[in-house]
Amino acid sequence: METEVIDLRDSRSRPDAGIVTFLHRAYNQRGDLVASCKRSGLQRKRPEKTA
Repeated sequence: METEVIDLRDSRSRPDAGIVTFLHRAYNQRGDLVASCKRSGLQRKRPEKTA
């Protein structure tokens, strides 16, 4: 199984969050790709560091 982040963008309605698009791939024991899917999720942003 492997997961790749393929897109990041800010949420239009929530300034403290963003949309992350993931690509998931599953391989069998021979290394053949047997399943894949793309999904998006709303993720909270990291707090800004203050100096």
